[in-house]
Amino acid sequence: MKQPSDWPLLAQYLSGECSRAEQEQVEAWLDAAPENRRLLDLMQKVWRSEEPQRSKSDVEALWNQVAVKAGIAATPAVQQLPKTTRPAAETIRWPARLYADSYRLMRYAAVFFVVVSLGYVLSKMTGVAPWQLSGEKTLTVDVGDRKTLNLDDGTKVVLDAGSTLRYPSRFDDETREVYLAGEGYFEVAPDAARPFVVHANHADVRVLGTKFNIRAWQPDEKVTVAVTEGRVALRAATDTVNSVVITKGELSLLPIDGTPTAPEAVDIDKYLGWMRNEFFFDNAPLSEILFQLQRWYEVDFVLADSSLAHERLNIHIKNKSLGEVLELLTVLTDMQYQREGKTVRLRVAGGNN
Repeated sequence: MKQPSDWPLLAQYLSGECSRAEQEQVEAWLDAAPENRRLLDLMQKVWRSEEPQRSKSDVEALWNQVAVKAGIAATPAVQQLPKTTRPAAETIRWPARLYADSYRLMRYAAVFFVVVSLGYVLSKMTGVAPWQLSGEKTLTVDVGDRKTLNLDDGTKVVLDAGSTLRYPSRFDDETREVYLAGEGYFEVAPDAARPFVVHANHADVRVLGTKFNIRAWQPDEKVTVAVTEGRVALRAATDTVNSVVITKGELSLLPIDGTPTAPEAVDIDKYLGWMRNEFFFDNAPLSEILFQLQRWYEVDFVLADSSLAHERLNIHIKNKSLGEVLELLTVLTDMQYQREGKTVRLRVAGGNN
């Protein structure tokens, strides 16, 4: 369930009508934030309302019952329509299934009424503002692609291929926090009252208003932060003591099991090249280079000899096709390649593999 506003799916979950896949979607949403589970608890109280007798279908009574269970004064939620009369001999018989479907729709409507219309009650019960109940959003960028996202505070984020960003639909009144896996460039809207925090793997990056790039790929086992404007503080997520302040034109690395390196002046354009389809690798291991190429060109690399992964190269790639990149690799290394669909096999030139 991408958005917790999928009320019919939540209603199906409450009535036990979900498929296994749908059930897993809802449970993943429940695990994403405590307020999601509190919201579902409230919905369950409404859902467990006793089914009315089939001989009576009093919609107004149902709405009042919902209001009482939600903890507010019972007021009519629908306008009673004028009654019509029919000849005594004419009898309307509702099929059992049609009745069940109608009752289910009434419960869907009741749940929706509670969640949307009773914002004040929800905020009191959960301790979260009504708009925060919309929960967290996730944007994942396909390989070979790139996405730009504007957050509700005016912050702009550019995400590289294969990256994922988790963020709230709206920030609260105290902090602005997002979660990054991959690589992203941030232009943070200034707000002195609400610091902006990026949680990236094992690192926390804290800013007020600035522009910077974060590289946090799992295979690297390090997080790299390069600042283009303003300054940011970098520290390990589990270490509140050791941090460094990185200013314009500087870079710092945070190993997975260490502390941030002292900021050093670098050519920032090299770290932003990915946004221009330009890539710089300075003394980088072949494994890191191939990992990046896989995301940009939508292929899988297979090394015939795993020791090749540690070979270090200096490469500058700008607007080149996959074929041109592979030819460049063969020039810089003693390797040959073979393409089979989406798979590229690399081996030592003259080898038998």
